[in-house]
Amino acid sequence: DNVAVLADFVSKRPWIDFLCENPEHRSNTSVCFTLDLPADALKKLQKLLEGEGVAYDIGSYRDAPAGLRIWCGSTVEKQDLEILTQWLDWAYEQVKPEPRGPLAGEPRTVLLATEKAFAADAVCKITKALGDAKYTLK
Repeated sequence: DNVAVLADFVSKRPWIDFLCENPEHRSNTSVCFTLDLPADALKKLQKLLEGEGVAYDIGSYRDAPAGLRIWCGSTVEKQDLEILTQWLDWAYEQVKPEPRGPLAGEPRTVLLATEKAFAADAVCKITKALGDAKYTLK
């Protein structure tokens, strides 16, 4: 299954995600992604891939949020998508912004003291918010 190649790729990288959060509603042919890149870096990534002859016209639809759109229909071989994922890793490393700030490049950790009084739902919401911000919950 072609989309499974991309799902596996996304599950192992914090910088890319499916545009459609609900797997049941995702297209398995025209698969759309969001990346944690500013718009200029995203365009540069697309141009790098095109310049290398790897992928053409993979920008998101004009009316969709900025991201990538990858065709996974039956005319695409699974092996080609596996190779594309390696190119995506390479291109992302070329264009990702450099970390800034006093702890640039250091792991970011947020300590959260939980007590029995904390509702499990609140802890889940906090964990998700911290995860979205790429912080580690300890």
